Formats: sequence, structure tokens, C-alpha cells
Amino acid sequence: MTIFSIMRSSLSMAMVAMVRENATMNHGQILLKPDKYKNDWTPEQQAQIFTTFYVTAFLALFITNYLCKKLGAKNTITIALVINIIGSLLTPFVAIFLRSYYWIAIVRAVMGLGFGVTIPACSQIISTWFPLSEKSTAMAIFTIGNQMGIALAMFFTAYLSELPWFGGWPFSFIASGILGFLFLVVWQIRAENKPRYSNYITATELEYIQGRRRRQRANTIVRPTPYKTNGIWSAVPFIVQIITKLLFASIADSLKRRNYSTNLITKISNNIASFGTALCMLGVAVVYSRWTWSLSLRGFLTTLLISCSMGLFSAYVPGYNTALVSVAPEFTAFVSSYAQLYGMAASTLSPYVIGYITNSPSVYSWKYVFYMLAGVLAVTGLIFQMFGHGETESWGEPASACASLRLSSTNQDDGNASSSRQISVQMHNQRLLDEGPIDPRSKKQSRVSYKDDESTPGAGLKLEDLENDVIYSIDEVEEKNSL
Repeated sequence: MTIFSIMRSSLSMAMVAMVRENATMNHGQILLKPDKYKNDWTPEQQAQIFTTFYVTAFLALFITNYLCKKLGAKNTITIALVINIIGSLLTPFVAIFLRSYYWIAIVRAVMGLGFGVTIPACSQIISTWFPLSEKSTAMAIFTIGNQMGIALAMFFTAYLSELPWFGGWPFSFIASGILGFLFLVVWQIRAENKPRYSNYITATELEYIQGRRRRQRANTIVRPTPYKTNGIWSAVPFIVQIITKLLFASIADSLKRRNYSTNLITKISNNIASFGTALCMLGVAVVYSRWTWSLSLRGFLTTLLISCSMGLFSAYVPGYNTALVSVAPEFTAFVSSYAQLYGMAASTLSPYVIGYITNSPSVYSWKYVFYMLAGVLAVTGLIFQMFGHGETESWGEPASACASLRLSSTNQDDGNASSSRQISVQMHNQRLLDEGPIDPRSKKQSRVSYKDDESTPGAGLKLEDLENDVIYSIDEVEEKNSL
């Protein structure tokens, strides 16, 4: 996620260096040296460039579930990586030689298609590789990549923009493209859709992943632009969020392992994120209203409150983010895509809405943006509190999870009551290894459960080929006791 976020966010910081003084997105004065590496894009044109990315990302969500089922989550992410790498490398050449913002908008639109499938596809992999008791931490580590990418993109883009060669800013796109390519090589070598397909985990690790999953199911209850300074301060809230994401996720997973209600943990976490962040947004709006305060004091308080809001926002990871990958593991890609529809819709509309609200030279008009954000956070938090939950629905269980872990033996019907006994999975695994192929004429039948079907093991069957190594029944024929 870090790589995708770097390629997506580089333009946000580089845009300040890419446009001339009279075309900046804010209303302050920016003193830039005029040269051929600057463009005369208006604020409206810049907004369209950003918006096209989220429009196509929104549209891509409709095909994400199909791609994950048809190609697999790994290949879907690979395609998305290739699209964003090519788009990132092309951006500086298109901006310098073609000049028109239309071409940049087209490049960003194509990159949006790749970004749109990323979160649902990665969520699909997380739902397969992690048990419920560790999904909050897994989602935290995954989504931390977004904040790390933004922070790194802002810092290094600000630094590279001050280089004297070619305007400086093109190097940020070239660097992110090269970084994306290096990650693509590692991804292709090491990534797999499911643990049992990976050649880089041991049998013990595979047993841990699958065993933990089984146990959890059983237990589930403007002025001269100071690029460097601006980049560093802009990155601070995201650095805070990196720390707090791990903190909230670790606490949530720790409580789950102590058998606290998953639903309770999810709702409390979501409330902290929704209402805590809303209060911080209200605080920022109040600071903007105090025009008599010194500029340095308002700047410090604003940075502090936004950093606090980003920290509290991290509680969404063990909140609704974990709910997305827990409510229906079999349909994680679809559920995540559906949820992303609303996020992408908001990302598409927000540049126009915020641009309309702040269409004034006065910086104080931004307080209405923060009032609006506080209201949206409070309303959505209330809706999740009333209707959301973090437990797995019965219809959303993977096919193999529906099989019982009980191994039983029964006598032939001889008028006596049938008897059953519990047999460990490990003992039966050894038996499968020893018994070899089953004689079709034999009355004995061993059956194993795959993810999508059932079959009788033959000569070529290997235990590692089983989905979750779930063996759900053995019928043995026992001779009648002779009296």
C-alpha cells in the first residue's frame, strides 16, 4: 500500500512546483522561477486532474470482485502495479512536452483504474492469510502504508522539487516509478493468493495460520513556498497515524484473544474514531475563527489538533476496516469494493465541494469545511453504532469452514445404538498418509473437504493440497461382535 500511496500522492505535493505563480491552488503568493518546466493550469483544471483519478478508481470497484475471482487477488494487484508504474513514469514527460492538462488527466485516470482495485484485492489476501484474532493488526499494517506513502511522498517530493535540474519535481515521479518496479519484482516472487500455495512458509507456519483460523471460528462468540518545511509539517499527522494504527490494532487483537466480544471491540473502536475525530475537527474550526490569535499559535494548535484527529482516526482499523474483512470472508473482495464505492464517490466530489466552500481569498472560509467534516463523521459513526457489527455472518463463511472438525466412527446398523468417538486431526492425517489409494470395492470410504468441492483421495493426493486440511468424516465398517 505504501508504494501505491507514494505513486498516488506525489502529484499532490509536486503540483505546487509544476504550475506557475498565477495558477496555484491556494490564494497565497508563491514566488517561483518561471521556466519551461512550469505549466499554466488554473485551479479548476488542477481540480479536474485530481478528480479524474478518483472517478476511474470508483468505476474500477465494479469489476474488482470479478477480477479477483477470475485472475486471483495476486494477479489483480500485479496489473494495478504495472498500470501505476507506467503512469508515474509517464507523468513528467506528458506534463513537460504535451503541456495540456487533458493529457495529465488521462494519465491519472488510467492510474485510478489500477488504484481502485488495490484495496479490495489486498483485503481479500488479508482475509485468507490471517485469523480473525489478528485481522485488526493485519489491516493496521496494510493501511499504515497509506500514511507512510503520503508522508514519504510529501517529504521527498518537497526535497526533490528544490533540485536545479529539470525543475526538480520530475524526479519524484521517476523515483516512485522505479520504486514501484522494484516492489513488483519482489511481489511476483514472494506473494501468493493463499498460504498453502506459498513456497516460503514452513509446515509449522501453515499449521499455525490454519489452526488459528479454526480455533477462532470455534471461539467466536502562501508566500515563497518553503518546500522542505511544508513537506515535513504536512507529514507529521501521517507519522502520528502510523504509530496509533499499530497501537489501536494491537489493543483490539489483545482483547479478542482474551475472549472479549468482537462486536463490542469493533463498535467501541469505531466510536473512538468517529466522534473523537469529529471533536478535533470542531476544534480546528474554532481555531480558524480566532483571528485575533497570533499566526504562530493558530498554526501550532491546528497542527496539534489535526495530528490528534489522525491519531484517533486510526481506531477505524479495528473498527469498520476489520469488520469489512470479517463479516463475510468468502466475499471479502465484493464487500470491500462496495464499501470503497462510497469512499471513491466522496474523493471525487470533495475537490468541487471544498473548492466551492473556500472560493474566497480569506483563509477563514476553511472553518466551514471542518464543520462539515465533523458533521459527516458524527453521522456515519452513529449509523455504524446502530447497524454495524464485526462478527462473521453464517452466509459469508468459506466453504471449507462449514465442514465440521469432528472425526467420527460409526458401526453398521445392527440394531444397536451408533457410537462415536473424537479423533484428532493429526492422527487422521497420518492415517491418510499410510492408507494409500482406496479400493473402490471396499466398504471403507475416506473423504476430504476442499474449498469448493469434495473428492475421494487417490494415489496422487497430498495433504498440503487440502484447503485448511479440513477432514470432516470417516465412515468405518466394523465387524459385528460374535457372541
